[in-house]
Amino acid sequence: MNRQTGILLFILLVLSQSALAMEWKRLMIGDHLMVKVEIARTSVEQEIGLGGRDSVPEGTGMLFVYNVPGNRIFWMKGMSIPIDILWARNGQIVFIEHQVPPPSSLAGDRSLKRYGKGIRADMVLELPAGYAVNHTISPGQSIRLIP
Repeated sequence: MNRQTGILLFILLVLSQSALAMEWKRLMIGDHLMVKVEIARTSVEQEIGLGGRDSVPEGTGMLFVYNVPGNRIFWMKGMSIPIDILWARNGQIVFIEHQVPPPSSLAGDRSLKRYGKGIRADMVLELPAGYAVNHTISPGQSIRLIP
């Protein structure tokens, strides 16, 4: 086995273990919209995010949870589908980036657009593209995990 094959196998192993270990929860947006979310808590889960997937089923998403509010910058590395990205702080949506497109296959890491600059958040939610508009999600609405 050459070095490149070994690295590829390691990455696939990490991806598969990360996907298996992901925690699923229910998230309430506003007073009535329930979304099933994968919780990305570890740095590995957060770095991979929804990268490498060819779809996000309707009514599901990925929630990035942080211990304290901070400037949460996201990029679309490894993404092949468009998504909506929602930033929340203290249980309230503070900003939404709609229809974020996947990068060109030719784009290098340095040229990838960054999203969320200047937005302080303790949670970030990735949803299928168009979900926020289709379900009238807007800044100011509450967002909370259901125990």
